[in-house]
Amino acid sequence: MPRLKNVIFTAVLAFPTATGLFAQTQDDSASSRIIKLHSSNENTLPNESAKPTAVPKSLVSAPGDISFDRIASDPVTPVPAALKAPTEAAKPVQARRTKPAPSPTTPRVAQVQPNSYSKRSQSTRATTPTQASGRTNHSVSRSAPAITAEIVAPKFINVNQVAKMTINVRNTGSTEIQNVRLLTTLPEHARFESSAPQPSDSHGQRYEFLIPTVGPNQTRQVTIDLVPTRKLALEIGTDIVVENRHSIAVGVREPVLQLRVEGPSQVNVGELVEHVIVIENSGDGVADSVRLEAELPKALRFTEQKGMEVAKNLAPGKTQKVIVKSIAQTPGITDLSFVAIAGSVKSKLTPSTLKIVQPKLSVSLAGPRMNFVERDGIYSIRLENAGEAAVSNVEVKLAIPAGMEITTINRPAKTNDQQQTLTWNFDRIAAEATELIQLKAIATKPGQQICRVDVSSKENQSKQFELATNVVTRAEMNMHVRNQTGPVQVGEKAEFSIAIENTGSRDADNVTVRVELPDTLMPVKQDGVTVDEFNRSFLFTKPSLAPGQRHEFTFSAVGAAGGEFVVRSVMENSSSQPNIIAEDTVFVYEVDEFRVSEALGPNVNR
Repeated sequence: MPRLKNVIFTAVLAFPTATGLFAQTQDDSASSRIIKLHSSNENTLPNESAKPTAVPKSLVSAPGDISFDRIASDPVTPVPAALKAPTEAAKPVQARRTKPAPSPTTPRVAQVQPNSYSKRSQSTRATTPTQASGRTNHSVSRSAPAITAEIVAPKFINVNQVAKMTINVRNTGSTEIQNVRLLTTLPEHARFESSAPQPSDSHGQRYEFLIPTVGPNQTRQVTIDLVPTRKLALEIGTDIVVENRHSIAVGVREPVLQLRVEGPSQVNVGELVEHVIVIENSGDGVADSVRLEAELPKALRFTEQKGMEVAKNLAPGKTQKVIVKSIAQTPGITDLSFVAIAGSVKSKLTPSTLKIVQPKLSVSLAGPRMNFVERDGIYSIRLENAGEAAVSNVEVKLAIPAGMEITTINRPAKTNDQQQTLTWNFDRIAAEATELIQLKAIATKPGQQICRVDVSSKENQSKQFELATNVVTRAEMNMHVRNQTGPVQVGEKAEFSIAIENTGSRDADNVTVRVELPDTLMPVKQDGVTVDEFNRSFLFTKPSLAPGQRHEFTFSAVGAAGGEFVVRSVMENSSSQPNIIAEDTVFVYEVDEFRVSEALGPNVNR
């Protein structure tokens, strides 16, 4: 912003006449004078038409920007009769030069001595105003006794933000003053909103307030709410009739809020999402009561916010970080919107796109539904990620049932003998990838053997899968019938043996063997064997035959006729079906007597 130079501050003393008010300047001996204050800045304030004159040494300021927080006018005293007629304007007086003024951060006050019935004071603020004495947020313009006016305005205000300006009119004299008219002129880029009291008259940007009386040592207050519409300094002029004119220039700054969002572009369902929102004030005005507004979709569940839990002011060039945490709930592409707001100042809407994917880890188990004791079975565990995102930190834990013994595995695993578990870990299973675990186990005990598999990952909750194998036992019986004597003659005994064996995995209970003889063989009675002569059969019994056990029965039969005959044995038990049949043969032959007779003739010599 350009630096001001040759700034002129003028206090104009006005006199009431029959035709109105007129300004008069005289030398030091006159009752009215004009004091012009020059600074080392470049531009002349508006509404100041007087040409530069010699600068009094006592009023020379230090180099640099000029900033006034408070201007006090002088008291208004009765006007001498000799001065009520218009006089010829006198030239400005030459003042003495004094020490340089303090630095721009110290408030400066221009005062006019009370020599007339009306006067005017004016203050101007550059774009970087300094603090008023005893005030940190306002610039003040104030007149000196007997009737004084003090203009109090914010030190800085934002574009399109309502600013409150207060004008204090005080009678410091000892007599009452009536019909005080306060005239206030607002710049074109300031919009009048309201006031207390209401203006008695207005023309354009000029507003008049009528104060009926101001008693001794009384103060009347006029409050005006206005809104700057452009980023330009506000020069607010005030005239008092009885008559003080005041103006104050208020520096206008504009905060500019910028916002950026930092965070992931893709997450998994169930994952904690952290977005960092950086709010920056890139303007030159303070952003008051900055707050962050966010629109989170239903796909995200808000959990926590860190930073700016309450609205904060943000100075120019400063940044503020806000961390917003949420949990992804629904897969899909979703939009997030963040905006920073400070009164009427808003950052540009900053959308952020987030893709939420669902890891689809499926588990399948395979193995025999039924097996026999001491038989082995092949078991497999298949992990398949059919989703769009990788699955990480996958753990597979197999609890080995008590009736099974693992003999072979296809990939290394961590074993826990105390808990009887095998554990496999996968750091990552990519999208559309498959992992296979295979093992061989022998069934050692009968009954239902349940393999329990727990699968978990970073993206999925732990889930248990079960595969049951029914391990059964069975009495598997074998029987053999053997003819121990071979062929026999009719009437002789043929010896037979029957061998039974249980090659199964359980006891064979209530074993019976029934031998059936043909009609030409007659059973021979023997101890411990039930013989049915009528039906020509034998009956052997065995209450129980354990797995791997063998037992043998013997019996005899006599052949009643010649020929080859079949001996059949049928075995039954309550533990297996069907019945077992075994056969053997015996050859019975008859011995016929063959006689040959012939007479012998005599031996005759020839």
